[in-house]
Amino acid sequence: EGEVLFARKDHARAADAFKKASALQPSGALLVQLHQAQSAISGGGASDAALRAWVAKNPEDTETRFYLADILSHAGRYREATEHFQEVLRRAPDSARALNNLAWALVEIGETDEAESLYREALAMKRRLLGPVHPEIALGLNNVAYVLETRGDLKAAEAAYREALAMDR
Repeated sequence: EGEVLFARKDHARAADAFKKASALQPSGALLVQLHQAQSAISGGGASDAALRAWVAKNPEDTETRFYLADILSHAGRYREATEHFQEVLRRAPDSARALNNLAWALVEIGETDEAESLYREALAMKRRLLGPVHPEIALGLNNVAYVLETRGDLKAAEAAYREALAMDR
């Protein structure tokens, strides 16, 4: 019911349905949906307290932790986000998405050396999984180029940008 109401953009009733469902059978997935509905109602300012409590009690729930890390990152709370992304990677070390998101948060707090290393690790992982030419590879190269540019290594950044552009042709 909550999903249907959310799809219809009836966010208040969707939130109520998710609350009721969560009271009957708590889950991280329901808390994520509830947070999304509450965020839609408030314009993005929903509390993350229930998500924090859930991941504290359910540390193996990497999907809910990933969602929490993402909302922290989007809110500019990069240091907090990095802790959660790191925990996701401890439990799911093959997540290129978690590597990328952690690297982004690290760039935002000025830890560009570690960010570059993570972006390169994610890029290597994507190349193994997707092959040498794929839109995700070009995006990964753009990420590497961005961090190089941020650090002032403009020649290396330009080379990475050019490699990414060559894939689009």
